[in-house]
Amino acid sequence: MKYYFSSSARAYPLLKELGAENFLLSFAVDAKECHKMLNENVIIDSGAFSVWNKGGSIDIDEYLNFCKSLPQHWTFINLDVIPETGSKAEDIERCCSQGYENYLYLKQHLKNVMPVYHCGDNIKWLHKFMETADFLGISPANDTHENVKRVFLKEVFSITRDKVKTHGLGYSSFDGLKMFPFYSVDSISFKKSKINGTQFWNEDSKLWYYLRLRIKDFLRMEKDITQLWEKRGIKW
Repeated sequence: MKYYFSSSARAYPLLKELGAENFLLSFAVDAKECHKMLNENVIIDSGAFSVWNKGGSIDIDEYLNFCKSLPQHWTFINLDVIPETGSKAEDIERCCSQGYENYLYLKQHLKNVMPVYHCGDNIKWLHKFMETADFLGISPANDTHENVKRVFLKEVFSITRDKVKTHGLGYSSFDGLKMFPFYSVDSISFKKSKINGTQFWNEDSKLWYYLRLRIKDFLRMEKDITQLWEKRGIKW
């Protein structure tokens, strides 16, 4: 399993020093720093959710042109259409359809486009993506309890199993990764530390001692989870 360090531009020198090989950058946040990483394994996220949270939107052609300027062995996440919180089923379905049109459009111009199946989407979209892609993004409801995420993931992996590579967006539960055979995952959790019960962000350079420890934890987890699934017969 590959662990992609998300929003990693600022900590890139330290990540490289410690042996990190996989990085995820957001078009809407930090992807302009990707020139440092041209020889790395990189996933580019559109950042649609972050922009939507601020009441904005992303122009698909602007995103496409940016992606076309980058190494084409990289993976580019589809530009999703985000439904409003509390949307009815028909509104969610409309957003899924629009997102699928975006996926087909990007796929015409880019080699590696990752479609995303979200918690709450009709299961038909998972089957549809499996017909057209060999690398799928899986997005649990990351604002919900881990138990809720696992119910969703159990349904997903009862269908995907090891037939297709899956990437867990924003998912890095160490115990959860022992249950589900993701090809890769990403998160910003490596930036968080907890001391004496208090959680804090350690991205500030004054706290990089703790950041270094957390990066090592996630690199160790990446290795351990990979070995676990290989023993179970799944080797990507």
